[in-house]
Amino acid sequence: MGALGEKTGERASWASVSVIIPTLGLRSSLEGALTSVLEQEYPGPVEVIVVASAPSEDALPVVPARPGLSVLPHVPPLSPAAARNLAISRVSGDVLVFTDDDAIAEPGWLRSLVEASAGMRAVSGSIVNGTPQSAVGTCEYLLDRLDLYPGRPADSIPWHGDTVNLLIPRPVWDQYGPFVDHKEGADGRSIGGTDTAITSRLRRAGLLVFAPDARVAHLNRTRGLDMIRGQHRRGRSTAYLGRANIDHPWNGLLRHPLLAPVAAAARVFSVYRRCVRFAPELLGRAVRLFPLLLVALCAWGAGLATEGRLLDKHMRPATMAATSSAKGQAQ
Repeated sequence: MGALGEKTGERASWASVSVIIPTLGLRSSLEGALTSVLEQEYPGPVEVIVVASAPSEDALPVVPARPGLSVLPHVPPLSPAAARNLAISRVSGDVLVFTDDDAIAEPGWLRSLVEASAGMRAVSGSIVNGTPQSAVGTCEYLLDRLDLYPGRPADSIPWHGDTVNLLIPRPVWDQYGPFVDHKEGADGRSIGGTDTAITSRLRRAGLLVFAPDARVAHLNRTRGLDMIRGQHRRGRSTAYLGRANIDHPWNGLLRHPLLAPVAAAARVFSVYRRCVRFAPELLGRAVRLFPLLLVALCAWGAGLATEGRLLDKHMRPATMAATSSAKGQAQ
């Protein structure tokens, strides 16, 4: 069996695929991620594009040339959303597939995604823990990606997908894209959350399906401080999501900074509920990691409350001005 695009399939025609991988600076995990994608067996044409951005030319990664691979360098650094949007403007595939430089695709991943899509639907593939020996890495996985565990049934659609493992057909993208890169934080810092925003809208429209057989292993953070900082950033982006027009399960909690501790407690409950429902083999580990989960969720709740207060402060003058204008028109 050959590499990407070389296998002759039993079907006469398969959709052309563009796989997009953003990377920032010199990431040691990029080589493994690229190799796992380039070694996929898929009957149709495939192009892989890496958007490599960095603060300077010297900090750009050196990616060896390979068949089917293109590298798009960019200085200065791009956010993941901006990098993906840039790549989409350059690729030609009928199907857009997104993954990251810290994700290892398992054999059959690409074909499973395309088959689940049937050319019409976006597909969230499953994500497994790529750092099972690390307590910190496992904690991050349980908090951030357990919802996409491969033990989840295919007919149980998650409320959002993740660009670690996501397919969007070009016509669907043309209607629902691009990734909106506006979540810069009330204090100007980038915080992300754009994949959640677009995939939750796709789910609402009935255009998102789940493919448990399309698996990638995510290499989570394994240093405690990095993980804690990551959870704080996720809390900040969640403050935006709670105020956006998406179907977040806890919108009522996320809109009020004073309820951040309640939202954090609800998130603890959701971890163990998902273990019971989809991943019972992980429940014992999750119980043993409870103290670390609690610390991480305190950081998440702090990010949620801090950003929520900043957002409310920035939004209130505009809201008051709009209200005053409406009253003036009524008079």
